[in-house]
Amino acid sequence: MPAEYQPKPIPLITWRNMAPPTASHCFFKDSRGFPFETETDLFSLVNAWWLSEASLLAYSEEVTARTWFEKAGFHRVWFFSGRSTQCYVADARQWAVLAFRGTECRPDQGPEAWGQFIADLSADLDIRWVAAAGRGRIHRGFRDALDEVWPDVCACVEELIAGARTLWVTGHSLGGALALLAAVRINKVQGVYTFGAPRIGDREFAAVYPARAFRMVNNNDAVPHLPPFPYADLGELRYIDCAGTLHAEISRRARWMDEVQGHIRCLVENLRHLTRDPAATLPDGLKDHAPLLYALHLWNNLAQAVSLGPSP
Repeated sequence: MPAEYQPKPIPLITWRNMAPPTASHCFFKDSRGFPFETETDLFSLVNAWWLSEASLLAYSEEVTARTWFEKAGFHRVWFFSGRSTQCYVADARQWAVLAFRGTECRPDQGPEAWGQFIADLSADLDIRWVAAAGRGRIHRGFRDALDEVWPDVCACVEELIAGARTLWVTGHSLGGALALLAAVRINKVQGVYTFGAPRIGDREFAAVYPARAFRMVNNNDAVPHLPPFPYADLGELRYIDCAGTLHAEISRRARWMDEVQGHIRCLVENLRHLTRDPAATLPDGLKDHAPLLYALHLWNNLAQAVSLGPSP
């Protein structure tokens, strides 16, 4: 396997590096060796990795995000911002991506960051039901957050779709919830990929969801289990086990056993760092939620697939 396609090391996730943006991360590295699969409506590991990078990059400031998107081959980038919502639209001529930022969790960066954190948290916690446009009910806080930027975002993406591009919608955490809701409002979406996203509606809404959606869940990430019943899961599950391996299908028993193993690993790791570095003693549900882990695990699965070559 070429050296540039080697698996990347998984860093220790601590209170200091759990929250993006990730200054040291090289976004879309080696992407030219894995062109985005623009027309498929099936799950694509290549596309999952590209969109995990876009979801991670969505946490960055506009100048930084624009620079990395352009380096990856996107020739036009738009930034949209509301009180509790930020997102990017990036155009690569044959395809475009709408990437939403997740919950801002860097209140140590000053008053502005505190205000952003509180606004995001308000959206997350407003779990009151509202009627969906079609059938079922959805999360009121997520709907209101999307409404903050929707007129401008809608005008932008509808113009791109009219130009014969395929559109992909993505996001991590709160960003994933907004991505799922946005896809309902757009005339044509090729695919939705979410990473550690919360639930956004009830079973009736999930049953009639119009877009092809794939939800990535990293081991014991707690956020995909929230809000609890009667909120329902939405999209085809792709599960990342505690060793970082992506599963298209996994039984309930196998997943439960892997989650237990992940909890034990985290407990041992926390005990090891308890006295040396208390910042490294994160709960498992938070540690596995880090967006950087989704991008790294998906790259490593992609690198592994390249090393194995095509199936006989």
